[in-house]
Amino acid sequence: MRRSTQEISTEEALELRGALLDGYHRASNKTDSWGLLDTLAHAYEESIKDDLVKQLHLALEMQRAASGLLWQTLRGLDDVGEQVWEPSENSLGLPYVEMNIRAADRYLQKRGILVPW
Repeated sequence: MRRSTQEISTEEALELRGALLDGYHRASNKTDSWGLLDTLAHAYEESIKDDLVKQLHLALEMQRAASGLLWQTLRGLDDVGEQVWEPSENSLGLPYVEMNIRAADRYLQKRGILVPW
């Protein structure tokens, strides 16, 4: 399917950005607000930087909690004799997840936000 491109005026762009910001601030559903925040970030809306930092902080806490629960559960299954990992796998693997966690942690630490492990 071919995409058509259409130019909009500066006034229309500002109106759209304003509507997105208003929608973001009024959103009662976190899923909706995160989508709007992402859209605003892609539109280079610098006024949402603090909101993005808050979202990063929350996402890192959620990631760490979920990763810990996942690892504990897999380890528990392994402890009771279930084969949960392939012989070549390392239970502490997933380097891309670890890389993202380290990057988020470093960034938040630079801003003085500490996330307990």
